[in-house]
Amino acid sequence: METKKIIYCISIITGFCTVSAQSQSIVPVKEINVDAYSTIGEVTCMVSDTIKNILYVAFRDMKGKNVMKIASWNGKKWSELGSGFRRSENDSVVINTMIIYKDELYVGGNFYTANGYSSQCMAKWNGKEWIPVGGNATLSGEVNALAVYKNELYAGGKFRVVFEERNVPQWIPVNIAKWNGIKWINIGGVGMNGNDQIYTLAVYNEVLYVGGEFMGKGFKNLAMLSVKLPEKKLNIK
Repeated sequence: METKKIIYCISIITGFCTVSAQSQSIVPVKEINVDAYSTIGEVTCMVSDTIKNILYVAFRDMKGKNVMKIASWNGKKWSELGSGFRRSENDSVVINTMIIYKDELYVGGNFYTANGYSSQCMAKWNGKEWIPVGGNATLSGEVNALAVYKNELYAGGKFRVVFEERNVPQWIPVNIAKWNGIKWINIGGVGMNGNDQIYTLAVYNEVLYVGGEFMGKGFKNLAMLSVKLPEKKLNIK
């Protein structure tokens, strides 16, 4: 019996040139065997590692309840990274954003665990396993966007507290913080009420822009990071 195949979620756009115009078409990345990959659900985000020439894809696992997974594509085959991300048994989990920073894959979302270990909102893949970002420090809430600016990683979303130890708050950031590769750093906040959050971050002309749903002194929904903001390091040992 002929094995049935199906295309899930991901396609590529190809372009080829003619004398008069350029033509494009959408084609499957690869035909995927149903029996092996029928658990692939919606794809929420992707990022490419241009140094290693690898594409990372975050997708919802239709087989496991409220589970999201990440797989890598090297142009020839897929490889799964860990056992997945979870929030709770009854709460939907999502991975909102991924980025390559200092040769490691960072992901942000609303998850509580990565690969079965506690890792709230953010985690990084060190080539072998998922580990929390910040050691004993974690963001409490949801990360919607990540951006690298001046060789430091910025996280934006809807989060409030960075913890040194369980339930021992060190500082209360508002929806944005930066990670310098060692620890989280206070850069001030964006938005002051419970509904405010950051949806997107972008670097333009060497300035970090912040977009979302928030209000502040002299701005609404769009702001840029001032280089004059004092840095307040968290006492995270």
